[in-house]
Amino acid sequence: MKKALLILLLIPFWVWAQPVADSLGVLLSSGTLKGTQRIDALNGLAYKIRVSFPDSATALAQEALRLSNDRAYEIGKCDAYVALGLLAWLEPAAEKGIEYGLLALKTGDAAGYKKGMKEANLLLGLLYTELDNKKSEDFTSRGLNLALEMQDVEGIARACNALGNHCRRRNDGKEALCFYETGLRHLTNRKDVSIKNLLLSNVALYYINRDEEREKTKLYLEEALQIALAFKNKSAELLTRTRMGLYYTNLNDLSQADEQFTRCEQLSLELGTKSALLETYAGLVTIKTKTGHLAEAQAYQQKYFNLKDSLYGLESGRQIAELETRYETEKKDQTIKLLEQEKRIHQIWRDVLMGGVVLTLAIAFLIYRLQRSRTQKTKQLLDIQQVLNDKLKEVDKFKTDFFANISHEFRTPLTLILAPLENELKKKLPAGGKKNLVLIRRNANRLLELVNQLLDLSKLESGKMELHIRQGELKQFLLAITESFESLAQYKQIEFIRNINLGDKRYWFDQDKTEKIVTNLVSNAFKYTPAGGTVSISADLVDNRQLSLVVIDTGTGIPKEEQEHVFSAFYQTKQAASQQQGTGLGLPLVKELIKLYHGTISLQSEPGQGTSLTAMIPVYKEAFDANVVADDSDVLSPFYIGHQTVDTDGNHTTSQSLLHNKDSILVIEDNTDLREFMAATLQNNNYAVLSAGDGEEALPLALKYVPSLVLSDLMMPRMDGIAFTKKIKDDERTSHIPVILLTAKNESQSRIDGLKTGADDYLTKPFSPDELLVRIDNLISQRKKLAQKFRERILVAPTPTREASLDDKFLDKARTIVDAYLGDYTFTVEQMAEEMNLSRTQLFRKIKALTGLSPNDFIKDIRLKRAAEMIRQKVDIITQIGYAVGFNDQSYFTKCFKKQFGVTPTEFSMMTSTPKITS
Repeated sequence: MKKALLILLLIPFWVWAQPVADSLGVLLSSGTLKGTQRIDALNGLAYKIRVSFPDSATALAQEALRLSNDRAYEIGKCDAYVALGLLAWLEPAAEKGIEYGLLALKTGDAAGYKKGMKEANLLLGLLYTELDNKKSEDFTSRGLNLALEMQDVEGIARACNALGNHCRRRNDGKEALCFYETGLRHLTNRKDVSIKNLLLSNVALYYINRDEEREKTKLYLEEALQIALAFKNKSAELLTRTRMGLYYTNLNDLSQADEQFTRCEQLSLELGTKSALLETYAGLVTIKTKTGHLAEAQAYQQKYFNLKDSLYGLESGRQIAELETRYETEKKDQTIKLLEQEKRIHQIWRDVLMGGVVLTLAIAFLIYRLQRSRTQKTKQLLDIQQVLNDKLKEVDKFKTDFFANISHEFRTPLTLILAPLENELKKKLPAGGKKNLVLIRRNANRLLELVNQLLDLSKLESGKMELHIRQGELKQFLLAITESFESLAQYKQIEFIRNINLGDKRYWFDQDKTEKIVTNLVSNAFKYTPAGGTVSISADLVDNRQLSLVVIDTGTGIPKEEQEHVFSAFYQTKQAASQQQGTGLGLPLVKELIKLYHGTISLQSEPGQGTSLTAMIPVYKEAFDANVVADDSDVLSPFYIGHQTVDTDGNHTTSQSLLHNKDSILVIEDNTDLREFMAATLQNNNYAVLSAGDGEEALPLALKYVPSLVLSDLMMPRMDGIAFTKKIKDDERTSHIPVILLTAKNESQSRIDGLKTGADDYLTKPFSPDELLVRIDNLISQRKKLAQKFRERILVAPTPTREASLDDKFLDKARTIVDAYLGDYTFTVEQMAEEMNLSRTQLFRKIKALTGLSPNDFIKDIRLKRAAEMIRQKVDIITQIGYAVGFNDQSYFTKCFKKQFGVTPTEFSMMTSTPKITS
């Protein structure tokens, strides 16, 4: 009875991989597998089909065993013995199965084949289940240990299932449940549904035997049956229906139990599983007896005893004992043979050692003669190599000289192009003609930059470039260089992150070389990073001696096979070449400059993820030769960042009509040429322009016209940019105006002083007109978005928990004045300006800048929103409310109200819920 139950439990595990069996069959029939691969395929196929097609599986396993014996392939023999043992267990023929199992264990042990040893132990655990529980459990435990050592999840689950069955037979139900649940946990992420079916059924059986958790048991059984039916696994279906028969028998639902066991009898006969049929007969005997069908119960009982006698005979025990004795004897004989073999090996080694000494002496003499001859040939080869090296040096020198000469030759015609071009650009030319000249100049400058890079590479390779080390403020230097990329980041819509983690201490470095290194690394990152990406540069000090520069981008990345070439001159990655980006000079130049610095550079990149470049250069005096270090008294020259200029022509206007229709900019610059250049550039970009020579001259203009933005120089006579900024930021009439300060100074303190006064942005001269326009556009756009937020807060007082800004105070004052004249329909903008102590123009510009509304619309907006509040609160009739908020014409009130809120005042009043008021 227990044997039948065990077979029924393990059948589902064997029928889950029919597609795998089909693929192995195709491979075998194709004839493409030879040697050990064919043996492994035969064993694998036999293992997969052993339940469904036992005769075919037996033939395959025997063929695999024959071929393994011919080739002395111990692994193939072990697998074949396991497959034949399982087939014998299914017959059932326990004695034959144990013989195969012991042979498999011996073969696997001798070959050190852990998988075969694991399978052999699990097989013997099954075979001894009905014969010797102690041996069965020992073999299974060994199989579990091997499976755990190999991290074989399937083997762990099978072993846990078998050990759970042992615990169940010892009536240790909790321990059995623990093993079953452990097996399920190891199969959590596996789609091996047949094993899951088996373990679910065993957990269900645990609860059936204890008549506990009936609902949970039913769910387990139904899930197991669904798995079996979904995969058309009749063996799994047989197991699950057997459990369901027991479950319904316990519930005394005998009709359901009879239905399940009747289906089990059909499946057992169809599959030829006599062991499962044995348990089915036992269940049917119980049901037929309880239902009063005694004749049928007696017939099933007779079938049960006949089948059991055919399965287990008295002779089996004797045969199994003989097999065990034979295995132990063979194991001892094998040990004796191994000892004798080891003794023979020792004797052979002694003989080999003596012969080896003689042979070594002979070989040593021969090697001496050969080495002498080889030394002579090596000397000849070295002489030839020296000649070749000299030739290569000549070729390298010729290449270096060629690049140096050709670069110098390029510079002369470029100078002759650029000098006349600058003169032409200073003349008044048609807009289209000037645009073409600017294009020519930009590309000529680009060509000049490439020529300079070629010259630098030429000098580096020829050893003519030297370091010029001076002491300076490295932090400010790096901040100035990297800040020049802010506008490029805005233009390309790339997030640019700077982490300059250096103190104010002075360090030793070459300004020119360091600028080229940083500029090339960051430019390269921007070049290959798309919009929406990120470029970051980090500067840190390592041991107060090494500067670590790390530039990271989220660009296209570099394939691994191309990374070793990116520092080679003129090399371009496939993607860069296809997009015609770069010339392949930037990174080689960086590498040579860092090499000159005695530093290092490394690259890490993943295609589609981005690239990280890390440069390490020394910044302490002792790292450099004395002849390249300047005196401590030497001071670095002012920082200079490369730029482009744009020349335009045109006149600007300060008419009030234009100031009302365009965004206006007040330009303050004491240099007449630069002031006129900026004014023309802005006017050509659809801005109305006001101009002044210093802050004192500009202040009345700012108060009179209230421009959209102020562009001011920092250093000016009479009133400088910082003083001017403080004055307009402290005046409620002009406090909202954004300010950009221009300066030729790069000192951090100058920037901090300017920003403390309320300046919104800072731009270092010389600057790119395109960068200037981008910053102006960004600030004006931000101001317009802020105006929308102010407009939404027209009826909201400033938050009391924080100090109100000047703009909040201005709006609050304007709101208070309108509320004071709310019912006065004669209240005008002129009156409001008078109450605010502003001119009409100042009021218009201020209200427009803060809310996006004209003063008239601002007054109307407040009146309509007050009306909506009064209607919602049912303060009065609609007609009176219209008069109360300053409308003396009811039709006009209705029209304005509907335009603002989408409904008439009457419809608004009839709404049951309070509507959301929108501006």
